[in-house]
Amino acid sequence: MAGVLDDFLKARAIKAEVIRFNDYEPLFEAFDKAEIDVLAAEGDGAYGRTNAELLYPYGFSDYYLCVAKNKPEFLAELNAAQTELFKNEPNYINSLKSKYYPVSVASRAFSAAEKKWLLENTKARVGYLKDYLPYSGRGKDGKATGLVTDVMARMWEGLGLQNIEVSYEGFDSYDQMTAALASDKIDIAFPVGGGLYYSEEGGIFQSTPLVFAVTELVHKGEYTEKTTERFAVNDNNRMQYYFVKTYYPNAKITFYSSIDACLKAVKNGEADEKLLDKSRFII
Repeated sequence: MAGVLDDFLKARAIKAEVIRFNDYEPLFEAFDKAEIDVLAAEGDGAYGRTNAELLYPYGFSDYYLCVAKNKPEFLAELNAAQTELFKNEPNYINSLKSKYYPVSVASRAFSAAEKKWLLENTKARVGYLKDYLPYSGRGKDGKATGLVTDVMARMWEGLGLQNIEVSYEGFDSYDQMTAALASDKIDIAFPVGGGLYYSEEGGIFQSTPLVFAVTELVHKGEYTEKTTERFAVNDNNRMQYYFVKTYYPNAKITFYSSIDACLKAVKNGEADEKLLDKSRFII
């Protein structure tokens, strides 16, 4: 890393005094005390210091998994598995980074587009689902409530952007909310899910996950291969629809007006599966 830095400075004719440290702790301490002006470290290793901003990535390193020379079949299986992973779950690497390196210097850096938006805007319009507690809802006073308000407050505070005025707009359905996001009527929508492919098809892009909920299938009788041929989906929450389309593309989907209607359909044999998540919040 030190050699790459030397090459970087030389190629750009940058005059700088490079001070080398034997360990990260004294390096971070010197930076936090303003004894040095610029910190050179791995993006995931500096732990998102609040007094730092990313200036420039000056080198990249690929990481590899290695197998023994006498086990070539492992290499073939590993390569095949990684190909399947990138094809079927392209966001998996990001989910691992969010789990093991939730805060990094790189995660605090604003892109050029983000800096432009911050220069041009002092307000952020947030869309939410009116009846989707504990994630989002509308109180008796008509104001937004639920996790969405907590997330937004912590997000702007963590980014040091308390000057941004946040307004909320409630929506009756998921499709209405995502359509408003795609047409620039709102800047942020929460909650959004159901698969990256269908989000991008709808002209929106998902962030890294904020909330994890393990999905369970509710079915009647013994589980067989035919159990997942028909699904009951709440028409007011299309996240269920996109989830089924992503993981069971050949399934027949029937829409019902409420969660209770979906469960009754499964009980009466009109549909084979209903979706619930592990935390028992209906999705």
